[in-house]
Amino acid sequence: MRWWVIIGLLIWTNSVWSQQHIGDFGLQTGDILFQDFDSGLSEAIKEISHSEFSHVGVVLVIDHKTWVLEAVSPVRLTELDSWIARNDRNFYVAKRLKDADSRWTTEKQDELIKEGRKYLGKPYDIRFEWSNDALYCSELVWKVYYEVLGIRVGEIQRLKELDMSTQVVQETLFRLYGNEIPYEEMVVSPQAILDCPLLIELPVSN
Repeated sequence: MRWWVIIGLLIWTNSVWSQQHIGDFGLQTGDILFQDFDSGLSEAIKEISHSEFSHVGVVLVIDHKTWVLEAVSPVRLTELDSWIARNDRNFYVAKRLKDADSRWTTEKQDELIKEGRKYLGKPYDIRFEWSNDALYCSELVWKVYYEVLGIRVGEIQRLKELDMSTQVVQETLFRLYGNEIPYEEMVVSPQAILDCPLLIELPVSN
């Protein structure tokens, strides 16, 4: 009889653990979220980087409430539910540092929140320039990670290294830059962050 009680407790414990670690409420400060939603640049972003995602943000848990720090227009904090609902299928992917437990100490989480707030209100960088005057989504995530943890979460590339062969991309680049496309500009795409080997994917309840 004692063994049945033990087995039952193990099953219950595993169920509780799964509920706490699978689903939206299992997210923690520093987790990175990827999604696609309809915007004027989303198709070009996906095609130029060979990705199904056009947008990325970083989770900040503030006073037990989950927010997503993101560069849209302007840089802002968005409630998690609202962020997820932006995709018409509520689909997103979540990733976390492999060594998050040692990296994201309480002090570092607080530092990330402080660093993120520093950028609030900054305009969206529609020209994708590597500066702090305006920021695009993956640039924001890359920079706050680097500034707080000193790690490069994703490969920085030159614009010319991305795939500019499709009509959508070419038309978008011409609309943004005319005939003066900055081929040498440093850029980081959502896909580059998604591919970062320092990250692992989390199970989420899409």
